[in-house]
Amino acid sequence: PKAYATSRYMSTNSWLYFRFLVLLFFVGHFIANFIYDWPEEHFIYFMYLSRWFLICNVLLECIDFLLAFWGSVLLENGLKTPTLPILVKIHMAL
Repeated sequence: PKAYATSRYMSTNSWLYFRFLVLLFFVGHFIANFIYDWPEEHFIYFMYLSRWFLICNVLLECIDFLLAFWGSVLLENGLKTPTLPILVKIHMAL
């Protein structure tokens, strides 16, 4: 948990807020892109590789935020849970 919940240059809470802001940026960009292009393209929207890359980035940012959040909770409470390694494996696979 320490690897995902801490930063060399920021405190744990600052790192968590940063991950949340990056997540909001990527989700907002995806929603804006989808709303702008979907009415004209419909299912052709998924034909372009750049759109799939954007979807993968949004998923990765969601996982990054979850890992930072759960890692910070684990660091504060000193708990161990099996869910964190599963998310780490999914993150590395993507």
